Amino acid sequence: MTENKVINQKNIGTVAFFASVVLLISLIGSLFQTPEYATNAKTLIIFHQNDIDPYTATKTTEYITSVLGEVIYSNAFIDSVIKNDTTIQKEFSSSLEKRKRQWHKTVETKVDTTKGIIEFDVYHQDKVKSNQLSQAITLTITTQHQFYHGLGNKINIKTIDQPTTSDGWAKPRILLNSILGLIAGWILGMTLIIIYPRQNLLELFFMRLRHLFFKDETFNLDPDLEVPESPNQQDSNSDYRTYNQ
Repeated sequence: MTENKVINQKNIGTVAFFASVVLLISLIGSLFQTPEYATNAKTLIIFHQNDIDPYTATKTTEYITSVLGEVIYSNAFIDSVIKNDTTIQKEFSSSLEKRKRQWHKTVETKVDTTKGIIEFDVYHQDKVKSNQLSQAITLTITTQHQFYHGLGNKINIKTIDQPTTSDGWAKPRILLNSILGLIAGWILGMTLIIIYPRQNLLELFFMRLRHLFFKDETFNLDPDLEVPESPNQQDSNSDYRTYNQ
């Protein structure tokens, strides 16, 4: 396949079309999402060594950090966070399965095991409730972490960044979603013109729409074939050749 079969004005238009469509879909999807604020907090896990070599202490810290990063999404931890605050309880379903899905959408964690740092973001459409839930999570993990590992008082967790709520909306990330949509559309368009370099894909795309909505059977997609001419075009070409003869 030579370059001139792929890179031409028709195919460039096809790539631009699909990139624009996916970009538009991403933009519309972002605009229809409920705006949310984010509250960020960061905790540090400290392991008291007590005659343990530094390597073992480091590996232990990494292990505990990894475990607690997973614990934050457990039902036991969620119960500990919401049971003492009726305001937070109202934000989550009584169903364990549905509540866990809500929690995953609300709380995002970033775990750095090499430094023993757990950072989490809490998203909510209400600024105050976002901060309130973040405070509850921070309090729970710093005071009740010993219930989730077997090292007792050898582990200490300190809050190194107090919960801080963003001034503006953190979600939806309209610019990021738009860029990703543009890239995805470009990749889609490039893939199609590489597979079908000799086809007029835009025409085939709209032919496919006619087929879906109006049951039009005129549809062809073959990498080695051009788009067939319509009956009117064929008649016109036949008349033209007859006239010239």
